[in-house]
Amino acid sequence: MTMSMEAVPAAPQDRRTLRQNFGMRPMEPVPAPEITPSLPPGEAERRIDHARTWNLAAGIEKGLQQVCILQDIAQGTHEGLRTTQAVNALREVPMDSSGNMVQLTNEITSGTVRLDDGREIAVYAKSENGELAFFIDPQSGAMMRVVRRMENGVQISEIRPHEEENYSGRLLYARQRAKYQEANRRNIARYYGIAPEDVPLSLEKLNLRSMDSGRAFRAEYAASALDRLTGFDIVPPTALRETDGAFSTVQAGAPGEPLDDEETKSLLEKGPAHPGAKSLMRLACFDYLIKSTDRHMNNFFYDPATHRFSGIDNGYSNGYSMAAEFTGTGGDTERHDFTADPYLSYPMEIVEQHEDWLLDDQAVNQLKTLFGEIKNHLLFAEGKMSAEQSAALPEHVKQGAAAKTLSLTFRLLHERVDEQGNVTPASAAIARKEAMEFLRRLNYLIAHRKPPQLPDHLQTRAGLKHVFESQPAQAA
Repeated sequence: MTMSMEAVPAAPQDRRTLRQNFGMRPMEPVPAPEITPSLPPGEAERRIDHARTWNLAAGIEKGLQQVCILQDIAQGTHEGLRTTQAVNALREVPMDSSGNMVQLTNEITSGTVRLDDGREIAVYAKSENGELAFFIDPQSGAMMRVVRRMENGVQISEIRPHEEENYSGRLLYARQRAKYQEANRRNIARYYGIAPEDVPLSLEKLNLRSMDSGRAFRAEYAASALDRLTGFDIVPPTALRETDGAFSTVQAGAPGEPLDDEETKSLLEKGPAHPGAKSLMRLACFDYLIKSTDRHMNNFFYDPATHRFSGIDNGYSNGYSMAAEFTGTGGDTERHDFTADPYLSYPMEIVEQHEDWLLDDQAVNQLKTLFGEIKNHLLFAEGKMSAEQSAALPEHVKQGAAAKTLSLTFRLLHERVDEQGNVTPASAAIARKEAMEFLRRLNYLIAHRKPPQLPDHLQTRAGLKHVFESQPAQAA
């Protein structure tokens, strides 16, 4: 190993110097896998999909290196470089004291990585094998769990009784979800303009959100990539790894810990005057951008030493959206577009409490730059610019590093392949629409400097009322 996460020198001056000093090892693409007739059903498709995913991630990393360097130069910092170094380290260094990857089956695994400079940092690994998938047995009515594991390089799925402390609550959830799943499929199809049978969701095996099971690792990695693309710097460095045929993400441990009720009450009262207000607003805006459905109080940490918040556990973000029609109070039909699993974000709800709590100038300018570069690249690529306008564009805008990185990220999230390894048209349509919707949300943040207010029914879901109710009455 030649790269560490140690402190870098003063603010960078140019890209050539950065590359010479810090290497920037690429994430090497992989060739198409060898496919034999003896593979079990679905295994050839999975291996082709894996190779595509790795190569898409290699393209994302290549684009992010350029984008992050330019961000560092513009801001006179080296945060993007530090994150790139960290991701490289997490992707390559051995885990645990034995030098081997720790077991990554059916659970979140915590461990350590040893860096080039000898330091060890805590990490959290999530495998595609460990993501929860379950279904209701039609014979017994009991809830069963799908457990995935690797055996001789082949992914095996086993069905076991699902046992946990909150079994009755989870069973009720599963039954309710199964009841409305077919309607959700139709509304998702209507949102993306595809046929209901082309919606890539299994009606038989459900996971915890409207995402096809076994793929939350993509959302985890994509959230980190989008954080780096926007320059928000609120998601711990997250690398994509493949070990023994299974994908996993490895994320650096976030500093600090979740807020308790007293600390949350102080944050609500101080609002923009709180020392961590800047990063919390960035996190709230980021949750809006990635359609976060799992940002409860244990999924964001506050570090009082640096006054910074971090968003962890992003596996249930960037899921499908759906269109639904409702009959209004006047009898008119109203149409609303929203995520199939509605937003759940305490940061989004917290920042609503103060009208003057706004996204900081640096973050807004970064979003303006990102949006402008993507827009101008698309106009240039489609030949919609005059010769004078094209000549004035910076070379990196013409090459489209930011635009291509965004496109690759949503392709990694949503594209699916058929048995022949071809991308299905429906999944390609979903990826394109989601990328454009991300840009629409980004433009909203530029204009308003804060996410839109959550509707009342979502505030009930992620309500903060209990924080005040839990406080003892003050003496007169």
